[in-house]
Amino acid sequence: MDSGPTLTSREQTQTSSSRLSLLQSYNLGCSMLASGDAPGAFEVFSSLASRGHPLSCHNLGLMYASGVPDLGVSPSEPMAIRYLSLAASRSFPESQYALARLLRASGDSRAAADLYKLAADQGHAGAAYELGVIHASSDDG
Repeated sequence: MDSGPTLTSREQTQTSSSRLSLLQSYNLGCSMLASGDAPGAFEVFSSLASRGHPLSCHNLGLMYASGVPDLGVSPSEPMAIRYLSLAASRSFPESQYALARLLRASGDSRAAADLYKLAADQGHAGAAYELGVIHASSDDG
């Protein structure tokens, strides 16, 4: 029975090394953000997001949602939605929750409810609460 192509040990090493490099870069960005170096973190997360790293997309989305004054980046809902959508599509409940909050605030309660449900189904308590609030308010109207 053929299980398909397999990676050579060199390819496995390169794949592991690449994942480690992404993780190290992501951790560096988180450390920079925690120490107050928002511009450095923004640069790291932007680089990783351009390579499809979902957690970096999440962090970048949150940075766009609030803005990065040190860089002259004003809050940008379209950019926040763009990056949070990328992360949410990878089934990250925190991203689904954050995106739902943005969408609900902009008046799209239906899309927000769908995202809250996805996050709640993965155990996100805040999303479950917000979903209940949406359903309660729609029952009252």
